[in-house]
Amino acid sequence: MQSADSSSNGRRRPQSPDPQIALPASIVSEQGSDDDAVFTPVARQFPEDGTVTDSSQRRRGLPAALFNTYCFNSPADNAARQSIRALLQGTPVPQDMSPACLGVWAETVRLLNEAQAAEGADGVHRAFAALAHLEPALFSLLCGETGADKIEWTAAELYAADFAPPRMVVDGLLPTGLTILAGRPKLGKSWLALQIAAAVGKSGAVFGLPAKRGRVLFLALEDTPSRLSDRLRKQQIPEDVAITFFTKWEPLGQQGLSHLMLAAAKGYTLIIIDTLSRVVGRADQMDAADMTLFMSNLQRLATENDLALLLIDHHRKPGVTSSADPVDDIFGSTAKAGVVDGALGLYKQHGEREAVLKITGRDLDERELALRWDTTHFGWTRADEAQEPAHTGRQQEALDALAKLGKANLRDLVVATGQERSNLFRRLQSLEQSGVVTRVSEGGHVYYALAK
Repeated sequence: MQSADSSSNGRRRPQSPDPQIALPASIVSEQGSDDDAVFTPVARQFPEDGTVTDSSQRRRGLPAALFNTYCFNSPADNAARQSIRALLQGTPVPQDMSPACLGVWAETVRLLNEAQAAEGADGVHRAFAALAHLEPALFSLLCGETGADKIEWTAAELYAADFAPPRMVVDGLLPTGLTILAGRPKLGKSWLALQIAAAVGKSGAVFGLPAKRGRVLFLALEDTPSRLSDRLRKQQIPEDVAITFFTKWEPLGQQGLSHLMLAAAKGYTLIIIDTLSRVVGRADQMDAADMTLFMSNLQRLATENDLALLLIDHHRKPGVTSSADPVDDIFGSTAKAGVVDGALGLYKQHGEREAVLKITGRDLDERELALRWDTTHFGWTRADEAQEPAHTGRQQEALDALAKLGKANLRDLVVATGQERSNLFRRLQSLEQSGVVTRVSEGGHVYYALAK
């Protein structure tokens, strides 16, 4: 009996990695009826220099590390990369562009261009996801640098060059590139990740270290929406913080990586994946070749898009603060740590409020921060720093208005502070719960005043 996913001529029909995502018509060649639809990837002829990037060769069992060695920096690669990025951003490729300019990627660009013409930006994104699943080399192409990099330097040239300093998303803690935050289970890594996300999303600070304001993509893959809502409230993170949460994401070995690439191109400053084990898919975390390929793709994605990618991971063994190493303790193959730009290790004994955060990286000073769990704000604070201000800046604005007005309803306070009504109401509730503000009802109206 012929299987349902095979055509009458014996060739396998195209199948979307996700049954919820249909392959766009523009990447399926129609031969007769729909049952005869066949997709045949164009064979890639890459340089015969020992490198391997063709997905068919990859599937024949050649080492994964070898699959990642071609850097895609030829003129044709650069032209294809620019064309594909333009298509993903909604700009069609000029009709008069010669296929010869695109080299082996001419057919890929043509298919994406057809998807753009037929279905718009959504069609291009679906087509790219399906093509990248069948041709993993597309990942490396899109992540690669545009323009040939200088790879040969004399000492004099290095001295004379004016290099930009490494860019930090959180000064002294989180650089652009790939960073791992690891620790034993249930020690507060996710809480710390949320603190970092909030600092970036609202231009705040973490442990007194200023954060660059920007948009945050947070893949909270071990949390439910209700738990996230509860944590946001407990950490008193404002509603207008620039964080977008996802509670489900496809494994990066399937369409998850192409989806992450598309997201990265939307201008995020920070992407957090909590946890790495939820997206690693079939890749073996103990296999050096698998992890070199997996982590290198993520590192290149972060570098190319000038963002910080923070992976939440686990330690391989219980950490002992006196001898713990934030690199050696990362679970799995040492290749995982070999690719990253920064490594943060959170060490804490169960039942204790004190912890140590060990920091190391290519552009980070190696250091340790003594931390203490704050049971009031549900987050980590520096054990050696002065007590944080009792109230946030926006709460203090409300208190200053009440000091001036004496007694006021919510509408008067909105006018006095310029704050959004629902956010101000939440802040007044928090101040009331802490005993700083009282609420009274008079004549059917609710008024607020400073507690005596």
